[in-house]
Amino acid sequence: GFQIFLREGRTLTRITPAGQEVIERALDVLQQVQSIRALSTELRDEGRGSLSIGTTHTQARYVLPALFEAMGHAAPPPARVALAAALDCAGTLTWFVPVKLQPAAPGGYTAVLMPPPTSGDFSALVHTDGFVELPAGQPHFPAGYVAAYYPW
Repeated sequence: GFQIFLREGRTLTRITPAGQEVIERALDVLQQVQSIRALSTELRDEGRGSLSIGTTHTQARYVLPALFEAMGHAAPPPARVALAAALDCAGTLTWFVPVKLQPAAPGGYTAVLMPPPTSGDFSALVHTDGFVELPAGQPHFPAGYVAAYYPW
């Protein structure tokens, strides 16, 4: 055998290098078990499974619902989140504003608005969770306004 933990009296104080390697391998094994379970589920019912799609927010908002409908399924409704702060919008277009989610009671989320400094600054999106859709023709959205939320 070998030591996984170091002790001081009855207290475990830290993990040994060998222990760290055992933990990493155990995590790999757990991930493989989850992968096998997912494969088993998919093979049992080939008509079911998960599909992951990477897309832009415009495609997610307008094209994916049409694809669901074309496949004979209803598109899942977007999540709803409350704005953490008010926002004034100029113009008559629909606004897609990047947000960072923060937990709110009871079990919901508030959306902290994180609009990029310019329309082409996509690097700022790294620090966001998704976007909210703010409808056209409304110049003011108060704090607490409940908006449709789309994760990245």
